[in-house]
Amino acid sequence: MQIEYTPERNPILQPTPYELLNRLQVPTTQAAIQRGVKEWTSSPGTAMNKLYGNGMIQKLLGFRMQAIPVVDAAYKTLQPSIGELENLDRICENLKAAPPALNDEPTPEDHPYLRYTELTPRETDPEEPPEPIAQYTIKNEEVLVDIRYLTDLQKAFPPLSAQYGALGTLIDQLNAYRLLDPRIAMREEMYRTEGGRSAMDIGGMEMGRVGLTAILATITAIFGTISIVQFIRSGGKEISLAPLLWGFATWFVADPNLLNSFFDKSDPIKRDFEEIRGVTNNRTMQYLSEKHRIGGPSWARVVEGIYDSEHGNLHKEDNPAQTYKKRVAKDLAGNDAEVKAELLAMMETGDGKGTSDFAYFTKTLLDIRREDAKEFMSTYVRHDSFREGIRLDPTARRDIDDIQNARAMLRKA
Repeated sequence: MQIEYTPERNPILQPTPYELLNRLQVPTTQAAIQRGVKEWTSSPGTAMNKLYGNGMIQKLLGFRMQAIPVVDAAYKTLQPSIGELENLDRICENLKAAPPALNDEPTPEDHPYLRYTELTPRETDPEEPPEPIAQYTIKNEEVLVDIRYLTDLQKAFPPLSAQYGALGTLIDQLNAYRLLDPRIAMREEMYRTEGGRSAMDIGGMEMGRVGLTAILATITAIFGTISIVQFIRSGGKEISLAPLLWGFATWFVADPNLLNSFFDKSDPIKRDFEEIRGVTNNRTMQYLSEKHRIGGPSWARVVEGIYDSEHGNLHKEDNPAQTYKKRVAKDLAGNDAEVKAELLAMMETGDGKGTSDFAYFTKTLLDIRREDAKEFMSTYVRHDSFREGIRLDPTARRDIDDIQNARAMLRKA
């Protein structure tokens, strides 16, 4: 596949309501976003271990040193006009709070914007149990709630007033705090339209290689990991996963240089990719997914059942009994009558050369043997990414049509 370079986002695009609400057009905020983006993309393979332990504590200490005089000055300007306001006092105290000591878990009362988790190091010594890594990340939504509170409070003052400017200063400080987390900085950089749709959502095939690099950076930014299993288990709360999964498996995995730039040479994730690529790039699998409407949670259950051998050896039988077909279809489909009917249809139709659609689908899935890669494929099907590839890739669309026409000719012969 030939991948073309495309230019970065046009800087003269009008800011979205989201950007205006959260002051993402302010030069200091934009600079903070770019610092976070650079920090994350410079070493995504090791960023989790380096950025969120003592690195985050040091950033919090530096933030506090500059925040205290700025926040105190803004509060002094606001206090005569506003008086005692519980939410305003709380926000100012949160911004000036001393960070916890390394490896100490922050309390919600003292650090409502901080999240603490313990990570297992990516590299371990089998003879010595690894020490967990203290991870400190920012609770983005908690900070955004307070940003929006101050934005509403600003409306009570004229735009050129000292009070309006002081509230803007506090908003800038809240943004500076949350953008200490490079995941959040990367996420903000990926916003393109109102509602937070990613570049992958709206760019599709037009993204080119620049966008390709952003795909994995987005995964790491949003899900906070480059582990396939942890990525999958994080769910799809932030963006539409279908185009992201398809682009990740089809484009990114197909380029060894991009792959090597994000993962260590010996990283086992590369072996997962080798197996994934053979299935996700398979045109017949895309054709079958369109023909039999393969995609969604029930079909993900089918994939998991195939990997768990709930299909028996049906894919190896030349002339299986009807009772055998019905039993396997019921085991795989569960209570989903539509999926059961499609499975039976797959068992009855084929390529005209003796291989049923079900046998081809099953044998291809079973080319994947590594557990992490199997779990990726289950998620790939759950989010209907085979058919998403047909929608986004004109070449795939033409190839699928050719397969359909060839089969039609075989049926007529």
